[in-house]
Amino acid sequence: MTRLYLLWVLQSLVPPETPLQFFYDVDVNLVTVYASVRDEKGRLVTHLRPRDFQVYEDGRLQHLVAFSNEYVPLSVSLLIDFSRSMSGKKILTARKALVDFAQGLRDEDEMKISAFNDHMKVIRFSPRKVSQLKDFVRRISPRGSTILFDALAETAYELKSGKNPRKVILVISDGADTSSTFSLEEAVRLLRASGANLYAVGIENRDRGALATRYGMDGDEVLQKLTMGAGGHAYFMDDDENPRRITDRIRDELKKQYALSYVTQNKRQDATWRSIEVRVNHSHLNIQTSKRGYYAPLRP
Repeated sequence: MTRLYLLWVLQSLVPPETPLQFFYDVDVNLVTVYASVRDEKGRLVTHLRPRDFQVYEDGRLQHLVAFSNEYVPLSVSLLIDFSRSMSGKKILTARKALVDFAQGLRDEDEMKISAFNDHMKVIRFSPRKVSQLKDFVRRISPRGSTILFDALAETAYELKSGKNPRKVILVISDGADTSSTFSLEEAVRLLRASGANLYAVGIENRDRGALATRYGMDGDEVLQKLTMGAGGHAYFMDDDENPRRITDRIRDELKKQYALSYVTQNKRQDATWRSIEVRVNHSHLNIQTSKRGYYAPLRP
């Protein structure tokens, strides 16, 4: 799918001033939020019950109709940046991070790999075929400019068709977009509308620090803005560091999340943004949710 075609597809779905409509649930009134909880030492807490949570939509307390801490299979899209700025140790570390994460996925998970610079290469893998994945990433040679935002927009759009209920994107990059059609703000908007959660592994050069970008912020700030807007988290490492510490943390978090479901009390189908806040009733615990809100469906 070319960038111009993707832009036409996404913008034709709805006028620019209206939120793009992606439906995550069969029942549009049912809203599911995934949450991970950590204690003051950063350890995941997995023994909580429904009474330990409060969910608010637009400031209004909602009644939970379903609760689970069982593993939910993932549809995962892994994105690896192989643009020119990822040369040297960066691409070696990025390859290892991608393989490390993929090796820990379960058989019931669905996985797609995309490599991008100024275009995208896409290939689908079973989590069991890690040898093919290793061969694929070995052939990636850094060159060209970077379409980080376009790659995320296209991935979010295609991930809608994933067979599993949880949709996750992991991008491995230095965050230095140079030639996307979409802006940073548009990429965040599309990620939010898709319902996919975005995690990032940001790779830096110890001597140069984070790369500056065309948006007046460095690559770290770009990845933080993207992931914060899409219910995930950005983790950063040096290009000569072992990435397993980070990939294990992300994968472990995805495996140990609570699923909180409620039927929204707001029945209006007006395409407005509805904010979600999840609180845990223990002051020493920290909570991170899969999304900060959703766009209401638009009545035909």
